[in-house]
Amino acid sequence: MNRRWKKAIKSLAGCLLMCCMIFVNPVIAADLSPGRTTILVGFAPGGINDIVSRLFADGLTTRLGQPVIVENKPGANGELALIETARAQPDGHTLMSTTSASAAAPLLSTSFKYDVVDGYTHLGIIAQTPFLLAASGAMPFNDMAGLIAYGKANPGKLNFASSADSVNLDFALLWQRAGITVTAIPYKGTAPVTAALLANEVQLGGVSHRAVSSYIEAGKVKAIGFASDRRFTLVPQIPALSESVPGYSATTIWIGFSGPKGMPRDVVTRLNKEINGILSQLSIRSQIVDKFSFEIVGSTPEQMTAELRSSRDRYIEAIKLTGFKPQ
Repeated sequence: MNRRWKKAIKSLAGCLLMCCMIFVNPVIAADLSPGRTTILVGFAPGGINDIVSRLFADGLTTRLGQPVIVENKPGANGELALIETARAQPDGHTLMSTTSASAAAPLLSTSFKYDVVDGYTHLGIIAQTPFLLAASGAMPFNDMAGLIAYGKANPGKLNFASSADSVNLDFALLWQRAGITVTAIPYKGTAPVTAALLANEVQLGGVSHRAVSSYIEAGKVKAIGFASDRRFTLVPQIPALSESVPGYSATTIWIGFSGPKGMPRDVVTRLNKEINGILSQLSIRSQIVDKFSFEIVGSTPEQMTAELRSSRDRYIEAIKLTGFKPQ
């Protein structure tokens, strides 16, 4: 065999080897380097962010052909995960579960220095649900019109419970537009908020529909309306608050995924494709919808960035209105 044939055969063998590597491990073809990927969750295990992140970690493990795990970083209202993600290498191997409340982080804390909108790479929103304005079953009103009338006739007698400052800010815009005074009372978690409503310790609360649906059916809690500019598709019989307070809208509770700033575009495109691919699976959709009463979204990275920017602008407006001082 002459030298020319040997060179041709060697070149062909190299090409075949590369093709085999790409076929066996599609990750290489997508320029996402081999290695373990970690999804950071800024809350304790067992919550919706944790459960949904684990569903997607399993799906990504299968679709990427390499391990994806979840690591919980609870504390400081989710800031620990935000900080660790911001400091990570932008190679696609450190991701985080992002929520709508993440947009408020730099506005509510003097110690948090990162720009959540432009200081990260956003991959897409998975699902969302609006906050529900709920009232104690002992209150004499049943809807937003009745609440407004009661608030104007009884100034200083309405308290509002929520588990986060970001929720208080969203509803502060509602009280302002409705022309009533409501005092915000902070609670550490949805369960204490629900308990306070049931005991009539507070008259109003901002919760998810899933948290109080059984109490609504039992008449122990009243559903005043969803903090949204449209009716919630999963519970269309409950009105949107904007129907009684025109122009009002609030940040929905949503979950998505982000990574460090500067991730390569091809990696972002691949991860967005796989995230939406997992979201298209009926088993995943049913778990998110049936278990948590979230409606499926699916989005582009650009849509997620725009939603974060909109949420941040809404929080800034509420902070100016309320005079809230970050801690």
